[in-house]
Amino acid sequence: MKKSRNLFYLANSFSEDSGGRTQATFTRAKMLLDVSEESFILTFNFKRDYGKIYDTVREKRDIPSTITFLNMYEFFAEEKIYSNKTNQKAVYIKNPEYSYEYITSKNAYKVYSNNIQICYVQLDEEETCVYKDFFISEKRKI
Repeated sequence: MKKSRNLFYLANSFSEDSGGRTQATFTRAKMLLDVSEESFILTFNFKRDYGKIYDTVREKRDIPSTITFLNMYEFFAEEKIYSNKTNQKAVYIKNPEYSYEYITSKNAYKVYSNNIQICYVQLDEEETCVYKDFFISEKRKI
């Protein structure tokens, strides 16, 4: 009998070959499916290939589709970064409120607001966004 609660399992990160605590997390999530409405395995780091890792782990470790993988970067970005099954380009769109300095040697942008750098955007060879670093005062990365 399912209860009206959700279960969350914290796994800082994992890969296709993770064992130990990660394997215990997967086993626990599968064992407790009957007592939860929904189950989530949360990751807290950024890996560009998490979509592929999720698919491989789901198949290799027999993780049912009723258990959702959720990454906090993707959650707070409010967009599908990893769980999108297609190879979607993460096109960087400039905001006209900010000024930009292009760094040719790195294929990147420094983003400024009122002459203060607030962001650094790294692009790949296809001009898609690889990552963004955000800054607060005195160039401290957050």
